[in-house]
Amino acid sequence: MAAAVLCSDGGCPAEKNAKAKDQRKAGMHKDQASDDHLIFCHHKTQGSGAHHVALFRDEAVWHARLEHGVVRQTWEEFNSIYEIEEIVSVCDNSTKRD
Repeated sequence: MAAAVLCSDGGCPAEKNAKAKDQRKAGMHKDQASDDHLIFCHHKTQGSGAHHVALFRDEAVWHARLEHGVVRQTWEEFNSIYEIEEIVSVCDNSTKRD
């Protein structure tokens, strides 16, 4: 029998991975990023074990980096550093308020 994961604060890797998969399942897969799409990726030099999520907004990619905080990058800059795993739309723009 497998041991239960006993961390309910969202701090353990197993729970964070489950939440990321829920976000992916909740949205619709997209081929190209546009406003309010989540970008699931990993750093090209660290391999697929180090997951990362970014937000596409205003023709740029926004994400948090440990050494710089939240940064804005062009798609080309972001794509040169990160391997894109999936782009997901989680926002229904037809009901979006300004």
